[in-house]
Amino acid sequence: MKQHIALPANRRLISIVFLIAILSMPALAAQGYLAFGLQKSLFAAGIGCVYVPEPSWGIGAVADVGADKLAVRPLFRFDWKQDWKTYLFGELAVGERKAGIGAGGGIEWDMRQGNPSRTPISWNLELGIGAAPEIHFELGFGILWRIE
Repeated sequence: MKQHIALPANRRLISIVFLIAILSMPALAAQGYLAFGLQKSLFAAGIGCVYVPEPSWGIGAVADVGADKLAVRPLFRFDWKQDWKTYLFGELAVGERKAGIGAGGGIEWDMRQGNPSRTPISWNLELGIGAAPEIHFELGFGILWRIE
């Protein structure tokens, strides 16, 4: 018989924890930047946020409230051009009935194009492979608003 990771059936719990994490991070944004918005990842799709304290790395999270899933993702970023960044990511997700692990790569485009007076929005597109427990490939995307 398969064992399952049991999370509370109360979906509001994940929402509250995620909201507290977002609200506690602006003080950290003074050292880098914080971004939040909508994100589709390997195991979750919903509210996403990322904290990037240094240009070369960051940590993100995606909360899929409707399905009681939470995914945490370390990011390793590489400079490519001024408006484009490439990155590698790992992902660990936990849900009501199972957990998953994955990895992939992506590209991020800053819509400001070097002009700080423009709206601080960035788009990303990524491809990853995950196992939960079956192996699958996934296309992810997102739109995030930066707080600098």
